[in-house]
Amino acid sequence: MPKTFGSFYISVDTLAPTIVPLNISQGKNMADVPKMRFKIRDNLSGIKSFNGYIDDRWVLMEFDAKTATLWYSFDDKITKGKHTLNLVVSDMKDNLKEYKIDFFR
Repeated sequence: MPKTFGSFYISVDTLAPTIVPLNISQGKNMADVPKMRFKIRDNLSGIKSFNGYIDDRWVLMEFDAKTATLWYSFDDKITKGKHTLNLVVSDMKDNLKEYKIDFFR
């Protein structure tokens, strides 16, 4: 039976998740794009939740955990013109990351 446990450490998750836009940028015209896509990651505790809002209205976003890809497929409720996206991602320790951007449709 071993007499030691080996090396170990304790860490505290104080870092917010990361949000990387894949096909959207500030002021971009998304009229010919079927969906906006993002990579979201958290290095320690993992993703707890994500919520997307377009013009302060909640929208259904989909997530593929295997590829860490989050996306929103545009529907007919997003009319032509300028819109504001607000994406909020939290981890299991309630660290929040917010991504806010204007785009056109």
